[in-house]
Amino acid sequence: MHPDNPNRPPQPRAVPLRAPGRPRILLMLMRSTGLLMYGESGLTPAAFKNIATASMLLVILWIVDFLAWSGLWNMMLTGGVLRSGAMTWLAVFLGFLFATMILLYESSFLSADFRHRGQTPWFSIGIRVTFVLLIAFTTSLPIDLYLLSEQIDQRVHQEQVLRQIPALVRNWQDAELRRTTVTTASQAEIDARTLPQAEANRKAAEDRENRRAQLTALRAERAREETHIRSLERERAGLLSRSRTENAGRAGELAGLINAGRQRAAALRKQEVSEGEALRAATGRADAADLALKQGLADARVEQIQTAGADAKRYETWIHDLWQAKPMTRVAERARPQGGDAMVYEGEQIEGSIGIGERLIVLRDVLAGRAPRRPRMTEEDRKALEVMRIAVFITSPDPEAVARQQTDAASLRELAVANLIIFTFLPALVLALKGLFDEDTELYFNREYQRELGFPGLGPTPAERARAATGTQDY
Repeated sequence: MHPDNPNRPPQPRAVPLRAPGRPRILLMLMRSTGLLMYGESGLTPAAFKNIATASMLLVILWIVDFLAWSGLWNMMLTGGVLRSGAMTWLAVFLGFLFATMILLYESSFLSADFRHRGQTPWFSIGIRVTFVLLIAFTTSLPIDLYLLSEQIDQRVHQEQVLRQIPALVRNWQDAELRRTTVTTASQAEIDARTLPQAEANRKAAEDRENRRAQLTALRAERAREETHIRSLERERAGLLSRSRTENAGRAGELAGLINAGRQRAAALRKQEVSEGEALRAATGRADAADLALKQGLADARVEQIQTAGADAKRYETWIHDLWQAKPMTRVAERARPQGGDAMVYEGEQIEGSIGIGERLIVLRDVLAGRAPRRPRMTEEDRKALEVMRIAVFITSPDPEAVARQQTDAASLRELAVANLIIFTFLPALVLALKGLFDEDTELYFNREYQRELGFPGLGPTPAERARAATGTQDY
């Protein structure tokens, strides 16, 4: 390119097609990055140095992009930057594909010839700067998620624990209702627990009633027998008063009937005494069974009240244990409740199912210094939390804790900005290196210059096309 006339075609120089002594590894590197597009034709030592530097820079950029994009795709497909799974190989392939596409774009930008047009391509440079910032922001995200994974996991754990509070409030309110009132459910629970005492009381009452019925029947039978004896005695007395000989036989017969009736009445009276004793024993057993049932009902109710009253302390201990547990761990209730199931929190399953979108939201909250997101609670629920002594998890956080959180967030933002600058630096360095190319390097990428040097496949030179158009031949 002529310095006084940019539109004048560049003049070819006497440059050998191959210069001895150049490292083959650098030539291979330049070819693999697409910067040795014309071989060593017109490759001066200065151009070789600049293009070799650009090739090494592109290789470093490809490695960084490959790791970043592989981590990003692996995070999107498996849920973690370093988590391995069936989709990890697909993430690696996609990372390789995206990194190679970026390398080809960078290579095309470095090998583009702008200056022979006579003006600076501001539009292309503007697109290039926008592309650099976009790629830097995208590729820095998985690194941010990896570097801040501890803070993100802790925040995810806290928010998932806070989501357990509404269910605990519902359980506590149900227990409080059982403690203060006898509901259908609580009465059914008491009836189920006192079923043996109720069955014993029922049997004792039935036995008592049967004994009472038998005693009543014996008394009625004895009364009838005594009435019959008195009737026979009156009839015999009447016969004896008339003192007739013909009545003597009938009077003797009546005397025998009276004696037999008296014997039956005595036997009935004896049975009545025995049945009375059995009735008193059955009544005692029935009273004891009834007392046992009443005591069982009272004990069940007291135990129900005590259990419901202990639920508040139980839930308070449980939520504190969950809050202090490590992220992605399984937590089980320390003291198994009597007659109930212990509460279990499957941390690895619950927190591990959080997707990339929600983790990015958590990353934003962490960098902004926001408090963990809390579930919506009604005023009634907040009053219950005060009684349960876990309102601190839902109400406004302590000002000192907020100040510490803001300080930590400022440090984390500095780390994220530094990470973004690092990922912006390499593409920006490529852009700056393009601006520092000297004339030899720019001439190497100039198609007209390579055509003048006779590089094959570029077609005739302008002079040859002019001679062909006029029919002039060289002799």
